[in-house]
Amino acid sequence: MTAPTWVRDLLPPKVAGPDLLAAERAGSVVDAAAIANMLYGPDVLAMRSRVEATLIAQHFDDKLEALPSLGRMHKIEQSLARGKSLKHLRKVHSWSPEEYSYSSTASGEMNVYGLHDKAFIKCLTDQTTDEQKAAFLVPAQQDKIIGCYAQTELSHGSNVRGLETTATWSPHDQTFVVHSPSLTASKWWIGTMGRTANHALVMAQLIVKGKNYGPHTFVVPIRDLATHEPLEGVYVGDIGPKFGYSSMDNGFALFNNVKIPYINMLARFQFVDPQTSEYKRRGSQALVYGGMTFLRVGIAADAATTLARAVTIAIRYAAIRQQFADEDSASQAETSVLNYSMVQYRLLPLIGTAYGLQFAAEGLRGLYGRYDSLLGGGDQAGAEALLAELHVQSCALKSHGTTISVEGIETARRACGGHGYSHYSGIGHLYSEMLPSVTYEGDNYMLTKQVARALIKGAKAKSAMFADYNPSAKFDFAKDVDIIKAYGHRVAFQTFQIIRLRDTGSTWNALLIPFWRLCTAYAQFIIVREFHDALARLPAAGVPTQTSAVLADLFRLHALTTFDNYASEFADAQAVPAALRDGVSRQKAIADLLSKIRPHAVNLMDGWAFSDLVLNSSLGRSDGKAYESMFRRAAANPVNTLTFDPRPESSVLIKSRQAVAKL
Repeated sequence: MTAPTWVRDLLPPKVAGPDLLAAERAGSVVDAAAIANMLYGPDVLAMRSRVEATLIAQHFDDKLEALPSLGRMHKIEQSLARGKSLKHLRKVHSWSPEEYSYSSTASGEMNVYGLHDKAFIKCLTDQTTDEQKAAFLVPAQQDKIIGCYAQTELSHGSNVRGLETTATWSPHDQTFVVHSPSLTASKWWIGTMGRTANHALVMAQLIVKGKNYGPHTFVVPIRDLATHEPLEGVYVGDIGPKFGYSSMDNGFALFNNVKIPYINMLARFQFVDPQTSEYKRRGSQALVYGGMTFLRVGIAADAATTLARAVTIAIRYAAIRQQFADEDSASQAETSVLNYSMVQYRLLPLIGTAYGLQFAAEGLRGLYGRYDSLLGGGDQAGAEALLAELHVQSCALKSHGTTISVEGIETARRACGGHGYSHYSGIGHLYSEMLPSVTYEGDNYMLTKQVARALIKGAKAKSAMFADYNPSAKFDFAKDVDIIKAYGHRVAFQTFQIIRLRDTGSTWNALLIPFWRLCTAYAQFIIVREFHDALARLPAAGVPTQTSAVLADLFRLHALTTFDNYASEFADAQAVPAALRDGVSRQKAIADLLSKIRPHAVNLMDGWAFSDLVLNSSLGRSDGKAYESMFRRAAANPVNTLTFDPRPESSVLIKSRQAVAKL
């Protein structure tokens, strides 16, 4: 479908998008470059620019623009091609692990090697002996073997102890026999397993001399290295189309008495003595779950950046999208929708949420870094002590962070009006790919139980948060430190309330809803605390005073809107300042902060330094040319190459196929 001259003459459209976006940037005191340096550091920003330049030179930008129009079969093939290209570029350019990881992020949807690169290699790094590292980790790092992490089953996800797959020790030939005793024991949802992996890290119940020692991890070959066909006793495949993640081959696998060598049981922390068939431990069993914790830390960080990408798109489009005239103005000119208070109320708090989640994720990464350092240095006792804190924080932030990220992405999409429903908005795939995070690696509601129990244990042990609890404490939200205290006070109050309920006969099942509320309160406390702590680091990070002041206002907006949404819980805990006891006072305080943040919205999101390649959005283009991009991509979409025969009496479906239009 070739566009006629009169259509091409309409491009570029006579709209003021670029000028409006430029005015937004010029009218703000926020230094976006300084924020980017604070969030990432100059070395990371330079690395990203290098990697993106390499990808663009390989025409990844064109491929990304075409991605939304592909069906799943084409997407999965393109995913394999994209993954192979990135691995080739890694060798050609001698990319570091950080550069290679970013190339995957910048090149669009996760490719089929995703779980090999993220989970398989990390688990082998953390849980193997030196002998096993040579046998499995080194080949995995060289892509000589491609693996996945197979824990979830058809009927078991969060309840790892309930897994049905077994690995039975066979002393006479010193092997383990991996078996699926039922259909529901089938491994399910396993990323990279469907068509790509030839090895799997299989979580199975270890059976030794008839005794079940619980879930352990085993390296199980699933496909022939030469033919890539399934091995004898292994039935493996792709689970089919999903709500999103069309580029990932999530798979299933059943095992029929598959024998694997003794070395294939990950044995850094526990092993079966091949001479005596005795089960022995080298350290804490809890350390085995460090890999799961690592994934949750990553998920919390992804929740922040994915939300920020959606909000960047929505803010930029709201700044250039003009609808209606201001009813209180004499001018009849249409106004940017970002000037409407209702749009500000929906979008501006999400800027604060994204920053708060980012700072909380940074704190979590720092905590994991200390744990990893202790573990790598051989201090298992120190690592185990830190793992308890890491576990509860990662569970809380994974649960709450992914929930508010998904909800925020959908709010951002709706704020874009009808165009938000188009794949060209760049928001749809962010939503569909963040959505499963509320259930994988621990269902969000089930994780709240683990968080609540840890807090109850801390309260009974009179840890710091609970030792200082004063039911009669007063708070003044004019002081930022009192905001943090009020959030902590609410956590302590709800914890002690649950203890009283349990002591008076409430069942654990009856407490699941209070557990969920407590986990939410704890996660919100972590976020506001880490946000506040980050403000103190801004001068050292080179952030100018005026920019720091805006970020401080953003912190207060986030804290106050969250407080307002959960005002009844703060009231129950008697943690409501006198000045904010009525809804009108809270709404006025929020409105005042919205008006302060409004002039800086675009620059605050520019500070995340998302390139147009990464956003892959017509609406969120950095140059403001949203409408030109939308029209150009719509005209070029492959459906427009088809000429239908719509006559019901005709057996012909497609009369002709034309070249793709270019504008």
